[in-house]
Amino acid sequence: KKAEDGAEELCGILEEIRNQVVSYAASSLMVPDLFELGNDAPLQLAKCLSTTSTDPASSITFDVLGKNSSFYYCVCEELHSQDEDSFGTVMADVVKHITDSLSKCNSLLDEGSNEGVGGNGLFLTSALRELCTNKKATASLAKLPSFLLPPANAPAANERVGP
Repeated sequence: KKAEDGAEELCGILEEIRNQVVSYAASSLMVPDLFELGNDAPLQLAKCLSTTSTDPASSITFDVLGKNSSFYYCVCEELHSQDEDSFGTVMADVVKHITDSLSKCNSLLDEGSNEGVGGNGLFLTSALRELCTNKKATASLAKLPSFLLPPANAPAANERVGP
């Protein structure tokens, strides 16, 4: 009986630590100026998302305790619950970092520059895939003006792509 009570107490402590870490991460993404190492928080998140394909078990999108339990999912939910507009801004910044690095690649196997997220095109496209493991992040991505097609009034919209 005492062992069960001790284990239950430890689980409660671990859950509180998890909640505090998620809250800290969400705050550093929303208000990076408050944190010494938070000035490039969206870039840090983009880098974490890009490394998920190299070691999925230690990635921030791995659901350790079952569906919707990953660190990334919890941070997204915390950000969204605190301020939906800030969530959209953070996701837009993360996507910009990934797509800027991706634009420097000629193919999926090409290495991008060492600036920004870095890595080859495959890792960068994986980062976008991992970003979309959260439905709210996916919705934010779809709302970006640069999503899929250029705006109708842009010169790029008039380009014809063909063989």
